[in-house]
Amino acid sequence: MINFGMPDSDQERNEMFKFRYQIYSQHKYINENKYDSDLEKDEYDNDGNCTYFTIRHKEELIGTIRLIKRDILPTEKDFLFKEPREIAKIDRINRAELGRLIIIPPNREKRVFLPHNLAMLIMINILSEYGIKNGIMGGYSFVKNKLEKKMRRRKFPFHSIKNFKLTVSKSDVLYPYFFNKTDPVIPIYYLTKEFSDFTKNILSNRKMFEVKDDVIILKNNYYNKFLIFFNII
Repeated sequence: MINFGMPDSDQERNEMFKFRYQIYSQHKYINENKYDSDLEKDEYDNDGNCTYFTIRHKEELIGTIRLIKRDILPTEKDFLFKEPREIAKIDRINRAELGRLIIIPPNREKRVFLPHNLAMLIMINILSEYGIKNGIMGGYSFVKNKLEKKMRRRKFPFHSIKNFKLTVSKSDVLYPYFFNKTDPVIPIYYLTKEFSDFTKNILSNRKMFEVKDDVIILKNNYYNKFLIFFNII
């Protein structure tokens, strides 16, 4: 069973920070010498302006994402670029940044599978519902080039920022993440309504999903097995 939720205690948040540290360490995304614990936290986590979402398989934490609200968002600090017209129309109080997106398979060796694209789809659905309820109309994020290409092929509704300059310094804890030449980082922006329309259209597909007691269930049929086999969902 896959559960999506929000950590609401120090224990759950620290579990999430430790999970982030483990994954980012494995991928060599962080400078571990910059940390005095095994908790991956930065200034945005410490200032209390973040909202967190998690994915669990049974009791095991397998995914996270955070939503940041600030006058100047991280992407605006770490990149130089011309503000997109669609974002310029949104008041700063109605913008937010999506970050620390991590989704990993629960345990393939034990034949426990989680379609990565499906997990991201449902996570975006949850984020868009939260955004609409809380007046978040759009904002920024940044992703690895490989993920950006995958998201574009699957027509996820985001917009890449083409002309930009990276301004991250060598002292930044994520310097290895930003300056990996084999898989560079791309700044992107999103509009909440586009996210909402996109996910609602897919989740309303009766061939793929059924809803029981407000819980979205992926049907166990040949149609979905075909989509999973070809990495469509």
